[in-house]
Amino acid sequence: MNPVPICLVAHRRPALTAYCLAALADCPEARDSELHVFVDGPRDKGEALLTQQVAALCRTARGFAAVHVAEREWNAGMAQAVVAAIDTMLAKYECAIVVEDDLLVAPGFLTFMNRGLQAYGGDAEVMGISGYVMQDLRGSLGERAVFSRRAACWGWAVWARSWRRLDRSRERLLERIASTGLAAFLDPEGGMSMTNRLRQGVLGQDNSWSPMWFASVALADGLFLYPPVSLVNNIGFDGDGTHKLATSAYDVALHDRDADFLLPLEVKEHPVIDALFVEAYRKSHLQRLKDEKVAAHGPM
Repeated sequence: MNPVPICLVAHRRPALTAYCLAALADCPEARDSELHVFVDGPRDKGEALLTQQVAALCRTARGFAAVHVAEREWNAGMAQAVVAAIDTMLAKYECAIVVEDDLLVAPGFLTFMNRGLQAYGGDAEVMGISGYVMQDLRGSLGERAVFSRRAACWGWAVWARSWRRLDRSRERLLERIASTGLAAFLDPEGGMSMTNRLRQGVLGQDNSWSPMWFASVALADGLFLYPPVSLVNNIGFDGDGTHKLATSAYDVALHDRDADFLLPLEVKEHPVIDALFVEAYRKSHLQRLKDEKVAAHGPM
């Protein structure tokens, strides 16, 4: 099997994009992988030079089998830009690996993505592969990858068959969640509420695409494969990104060795994974709230 093509969505941060490209190129599979870069357009004249720099940087990227760069002249916003990029990729390919410009990946990232896609491509219940995991699970679960009912969106892989199940109507998703009783799952105690984010989206206050994806996977009773230790770190929470918040809530230590983790023998959710994830979500959400308070009022 040839390595699965990579979809990189970028905007106006050339420095972060350079880090992201370098990390991807360090993966052994990169040299045989096609990289498709989608650069969103500038929001104003001040960003035009930055988006041009990002596109130029990507065109000169080395270490991949081929590099294709598509520039948008107008600004779609990150939510629409990501969804449109995935739509484009999955209209052409059966599956894709999706990365945004503020993600650093470990050398074993592409290995894990490709192994997971090859192993579970024929199982409709498996809807994606995650490279990011919020905590090191090896002390609890060993060196084995695990399935969770919770979706992912930071350094991940998806099949066209899964992506077709994305419900793009926030209003309809809220109705479906209410009728199926999934709100408790999507709104873990002490963690971020996906249903609140969907409601904010209906009001035009949250333009993120991920709540729609997370809810769609939950409603489909889908599974995501997770590594036991993170292969992705998000370095975009520096106060300069879309969310305008500097926080360490999601920082993880990247796994710097081979990602030859054992894959699950059975396609089913690990019995303790949700409790571990919910506790990690609670801790990260508390840290984010602290950082938001400091940003608003200064150190207490």
